[in-house]
Amino acid sequence: MALSASFMIRHLCKGDRVLVQKQTEIESGEIAVVGIEGEDDTLMRVKKSNNSDVVLYPDNTKCGPMLVQEGNARIYGKVVQVMFTPM
Repeated sequence: MALSASFMIRHLCKGDRVLVQKQTEIESGEIAVVGIEGEDDTLMRVKKSNNSDVVLYPDNTKCGPMLVQEGNARIYGKVVQVMFTPM
């Protein structure tokens, strides 16, 4: 996956690439490609809450966590490798 905009994960920039392992379940704290109903797909750390909702945590300190109801978020895969674009 090539990044086309600034993302919520620190140190990732436009043009960097991430290798994503396709899977729908991930462990809390892992970075995933997440689809949110009505929004663009994003990369964020994922934590599942006790009531099955999903909390998305950005590493970007300018943004806060997002609480997404279970049916409105779809996990596409887990980020397993980052390939930075040379400057």
